Order: sequence, then structure tokens, then C-alpha cells
Amino acid sequence: NSASGLISGTIAPGAASGSPYAVQVTVSDGAEVDATDTFTWTVGQAATNPTTALLDSFSNSADLAAYTSPNTRTPSPGRLLVAFIGGRRGSSQLPADPTVSGYGLTWSKVTVGSFVGTSSATSRRWTYVYVAKSGLAPTADRLSVTFRGTGQGLGALIAEVDGANLSGTALDAVGATATASTGNGVVGTALTVPLGTAPASSSTVLASFHRDASGASIVPGTQFTELGEITHLNPNSDYNLQFDRTSPGGSADATFPSSGVMGIAVEVRAAQL
Repeated sequence: NSASGLISGTIAPGAASGSPYAVQVTVSDGAEVDATDTFTWTVGQAATNPTTALLDSFSNSADLAAYTSPNTRTPSPGRLLVAFIGGRRGSSQLPADPTVSGYGLTWSKVTVGSFVGTSSATSRRWTYVYVAKSGLAPTADRLSVTFRGTGQGLGALIAEVDGANLSGTALDAVGATATASTGNGVVGTALTVPLGTAPASSSTVLASFHRDASGASIVPGTQFTELGEITHLNPNSDYNLQFDRTSPGGSADATFPSSGVMGIAVEVRAAQL
């Protein structure tokens, strides 16, 4: 632009692979001596939405203080692990935050949501979210969840996320979080969880819905893909895990047969390239 001096245009796809570029710019007004300058032009790769896979899932309907997955898994290096841990307690209060361990990693609590379902007017249902960075050499191991008291059944689904922003702590890779329910003692057939703060277009949103009923019957919203679903009887429980990595919107949603349901959603930020 001859007035502003701004150089503009469209960079070709794949240009980052040849970066940096040596550039020479010559300016001429047709009368005086031409002016020439050089600089280096660095083209970076745009951030892409993190990809997600199911590392493990398990459920146990027994009343226990500690639950351990029956499955041995080895996470891939350089991943963010996100564990959604749901269960029920025989009182109206949330249990104290559990201790989560596994794969030789350090786990940190992100958030928790809870509601009182319809199968018991005194039992509170909950879903915790914990995260860990797999590091360079995660070990083959099983996820363990330990409470100070006794839980009434547990369901856990662990996502392995590739392309998350791991430049800081595991918690730094998480953006907006939110939880919502059909209401204490209230049934419904659909639920939307608004994130409040819209996620970045390069992020991926993970969501888990916790249903006070048995049978794998949770259907993700149209923008979401289900990673897994687990269910057990006594207490009746149904848990799923789903994700949206295509220009995620500001909410997570699902439909299901008439039942009391809670949903919890977490934004995972993309690596900055």
C-alpha cells in the first residue's frame, strides 16, 4: 500500500514448512533513487484444535472408599489426561475431594458439579474433573480414586488429549468450565450446559453427562462425538464422555430418556505454535 506502507496478502497453505523467508522490498516513485530494504519473514503454523481419545473407562457399583481401574494403560508422552469421575454419596453433602493417582503422574482438581437425583432424595450425585500432564515417560498403570469416606458406586472416563497447551501446568491447559443439571429431584430429556465464557475457536470442549438411571442411553448433541459411556445398577448410574473440536460453541448438550441428569463441561486450550 503506497499510502500506509502496509504489505498484505494471503499466505499459501503449507508456507510454514519453508519458514523463515528472506524478503527484499524495493520502493520506487519514478523520479528519485529506488529505496531497498530486507527483512526475514517467519510464518508460523496456526493452532489446531486438540484431538481426543479415550484412554480408559471403568465403573464399580460397590460401596467403597477406594476404587481402582481393572485396566492397565500406558498414556502417550506429551499428552493432557482429563479424568471425569462420577459417583454417589449416601448423604446430601459432597465428599471431600478425592485423591487421584495413576501412571506415575501428578493429578490436579479442575472442578466438581453435583445434584440430587430422583432415585434417592438424600443421596448426592457428583462428577469431579482432574487433569495431569503425561510428561516424557508415563508408566503403565491403573487409575485409582480414594475418598476419606465411603462412596456408593463410581464411574470414571479418562480422555487423552493431543495438542493441548502444555507450556505451563496441567491446570493452565484448561479454560472455561461449567456445570448444570435438570434440577435436584427433577427429571428431563435434554440438558444444555452453557460455558459462560465462549471457548477459543482453536480449543476442544470435553463434556460428561451423569444420569440417575441405568442403561447406556445418553445421546451427544449434534456438534459432539461420544468417546465412551459406562453404566451400572445399584445405584443406577449412567456416565458418558463426549467432545467437540470443530469450532466449539459456548455450550455442551445431550439428550436422554426421562431422568435426572447433570452435565459438566471443560475447555482444553490448544498448544501455541
